[in-house]
Order: sequence, then structure tokens, then C-alpha cells
Amino acid sequence: MLFRNAEESDLPALLEILNHEIATGTANWSLEPETLPERVAWLRSRRETGHPVIVGEDDDGRVLGYASCGPFRPFDAWAPTVEHSIYLHPDARGRGLGGALLDALLERIAAAGFRNVVATVDATNAPSIRMHERRGFAEVGRMDAVGEKFGHELDAVFLLKRLAG
Repeated sequence: MLFRNAEESDLPALLEILNHEIATGTANWSLEPETLPERVAWLRSRRETGHPVIVGEDDDGRVLGYASCGPFRPFDAWAPTVEHSIYLHPDARGRGLGGALLDALLERIAAAGFRNVVATVDATNAPSIRMHERRGFAEVGRMDAVGEKFGHELDAVFLLKRLAG
């Protein structure tokens, strides 16, 4: 598996992965699919602000997942803290790619000078919570019934990792 910085040419693959999750899962709480122009603006914004976006691709160059981070809150004092996301192609799940992407992203986040990483996870996603805990994230809060998708209330678990430095 190769991990590298995302390029604009990767955006159709990233968009396919994201929109599949929006339509079928609760790793993303959006209800409407995103468009390619929205993803282009998103990637450009991440680059301008120094927030890493990486892809994981197989030996054939197929993008199997991606990981990114962005500001946790839109206020200046929160600048040392980022929130991250990981999305996998359905064919790539259950093979350790999510953890490997997170490891690669955490290295880049630290190198970029950020000090704290927040993960917001659907409370029913026990594998994601365990994956984060194995990498030093600790649960710092829960919010019950704060979202709704597919006709069900969603609970959020907040996990935090303090980076060295």
C-alpha cells in the first residue's frame, strides 16, 4: 500500500468513496452527496491551510481510501487542534487500511505542527473506536441523540489524541 498526498486528479475517486458513505453509512453525517466542484474547493482549502490530505492506493494505483484533517473549530484559539476523517472504498474495509491511513495521517499532522487530533465517531462504530484507542486516542465525551440519519438518532463519541511537542 502506498500513502501519498492527494492530488486533484484523485478527487473523482475520493468523491465516489465519500458519496457511497454518505448514502449508506454513518461515518459521515451528511445527508446529500457532494459534487466534484465542492471537493475541489475542499482540497484547495486544505492545502492553503496546511491540513494534510492523503490517499492510500494499491499496487495498481487504485485509490482504496483517504484520510484528511481540518480545523476542529473555526476560532483562532483552536488552531493547534484538528479533526480528522478516514473513508475507505467498500472493497477495502476490514483489511487494516483504516489504521494504516490513520498512522500515516498522524505523522503528517504532527509534522505540520498541530498538537491535538479529535475523532468524532458514531457510537455504534466499535471497530473505529477500538482502532483509535489502539493509537492512543482517549474518549473525552459522548453526546447522545445529536444527529439523525436513515430515520435513526445518532450518538457521537469524541476521542482525543495529544501529539508530542
